This record gives sequence, structure tokens and C-alpha cells, in this order.
Amino acid sequence: MSQVPSRLGEIDQDADLYVICKVGGRSMQVVQYLAQIGYEATNVDGGMDAWHAAGRPVVRDDGAEARIL
Repeated sequence: MSQVPSRLGEIDQDADLYVICKVGGRSMQVVQYLAQIGYEATNVDGGMDAWHAAGRPVVRDDGAEARIL
């Protein structure tokens, strides 16, 4: 969350942006910030906890299964 302002150059403004955190609160703050500066982004409601509870796969960048704490 704190890195977003300094890393805006890495975000494609024309891409479909989905922002996610563990439960959805911090990602909502990021979505609100992005909206204020002209980006369109969607908060993944409920975060990783809801994603995992719905039985969806959770994987790391290297493709291995991730453990949700």
C-alpha cells in the first residue's frame, strides 16, 4: 500500500486493475487513491480470505500453492 505512489510508473493505466489484500480494507484504500489520480481499479471484495473460502486456488509467483494464514 505504501509503495503504490512511488511505483505508479509500473501500473498500466489502460489495464484492468484488480487490487487485493487479505480482507479487503487496505485494497479499498488503494482503489480510492488510484481513482483520485485518474486510474480505474476494482477492489476484490473480501480479499484473499474470501477468495480462499470460496475454494479458489491461491498460488505464489513461482506457481506453487500458497498457504493462507
